Amino acid sequence: MSKKLADNTELLSNVAHIIDPHPSHRAPEAVSEGVPFAGIGDLNVAGELLPGKGRIVPAKTLAEHALRYKLSGNTIGFGRVATIGKVIDFRESISDLTISPTMAVIEPFAVNKDFLLAALEGVSVRKKIDQWLTGSTRSSLGIELLREIPLPKFDQHSQKTIGAVYRALVTNIEKTEALIEKYQQIKAGLMHDLFTRGIGADGQLRPPREQAPALYQQTPIGWIPKEWDIVSLEDSDIAIIDGDRGENYPKGHELMNDGFCLFLSATNVTSNGFKFDKIQFISEEKHSLLGTGSMLLGDVVITTRGTVGNIAYFDNTIPFNDMRINSGMVILRSGQKDLTTDFLYCSLRNYIFSREYKRVISGSAQPQLPIKDFKRFTVVIPSLNEQKALVTRASSVDNVLSRENEILGKLKKQKIGLMNDLLTGKVPVNVVQAETAHV
Repeated sequence: MSKKLADNTELLSNVAHIIDPHPSHRAPEAVSEGVPFAGIGDLNVAGELLPGKGRIVPAKTLAEHALRYKLSGNTIGFGRVATIGKVIDFRESISDLTISPTMAVIEPFAVNKDFLLAALEGVSVRKKIDQWLTGSTRSSLGIELLREIPLPKFDQHSQKTIGAVYRALVTNIEKTEALIEKYQQIKAGLMHDLFTRGIGADGQLRPPREQAPALYQQTPIGWIPKEWDIVSLEDSDIAIIDGDRGENYPKGHELMNDGFCLFLSATNVTSNGFKFDKIQFISEEKHSLLGTGSMLLGDVVITTRGTVGNIAYFDNTIPFNDMRINSGMVILRSGQKDLTTDFLYCSLRNYIFSREYKRVISGSAQPQLPIKDFKRFTVVIPSLNEQKALVTRASSVDNVLSRENEILGKLKKQKIGLMNDLLTGKVPVNVVQAETAHV
């Protein structure tokens, strides 16, 4: 007998089949030829197998699984181990993929699929899962518990309307993500050209070395224009300032929500520069007890432990006057008269550093970049005029990516907010219908 929580709530088991794809929960043996056995982390949100992912198991596993489920455009995957609550929207039939028990296979039979996707991604379902997991040693959600997920109850017409809004928002997000990926590919090629060929006196990229070998010189870091100099950080006039350590290093209880000096954490230095949504401060007294580690305008900061290689630039757009780095970062402070700090930041962030540090930390279980290795990194030094031209060209594509990422963030927030308003009834479905009709 089906269960009901309230008049406006429906259990997931009342409207969809929740299937355990591999009840034995023992992974089949790995083989060289067979079919992929995909876990929740092996698929993207559209149900596509990620490159290099998925254990290969005997083909007979496919026949065994076919007795329980078939992956079609009506199928939903729901993470129940590791990435609990991750929702996968299978958009087409897949005949050569088997699913591991890290996810449940959900087949809607009495509910609009897009509406169900919106509900499963919604705030109320996330809260319910968090409630089940809070104070528990449970590291997974059982199939029986998943069947008790409460869903908002709407008539079929309203479900269709909410589902259509959800699908439109998802489509806009995916189009923006595809555009960002395209720009990132363009950027990768452009950065390689800018920092190996540079910009000539005519304002254009120099011809490739294959076409004009006389324009280039061979160096320990490869072929670069003859006009450029190279220098290691160790031999340059660039100061490398390590993060504070020792007995005066701020302890957890000494960090405050407001105070004299912003104390940077790893979350504040991202691949896209500084991020200040979560910040902590230290007092003036604690600040005075610490040694090096205070940032000055024009400094570049780089993370050297954990998430290695994130780089940010302390310019006049930063809304803080005083910032101090923690022990997992270093500051670069240029004293080179022939090297501008914005070019140093641009070249490290976009090409040289990303290439060098990946080689150093390759294969490390706990990535970190020792100062002794960091000092060996090499920077190129074009003329000051060319540095300015290179920064301008590189910044143009960075600005485009920044704008698109900002749009993407707004779209994702809009999706969460609007879906929550619709699913909770805060915004009536007929209002959305009226607005859509006037678009």
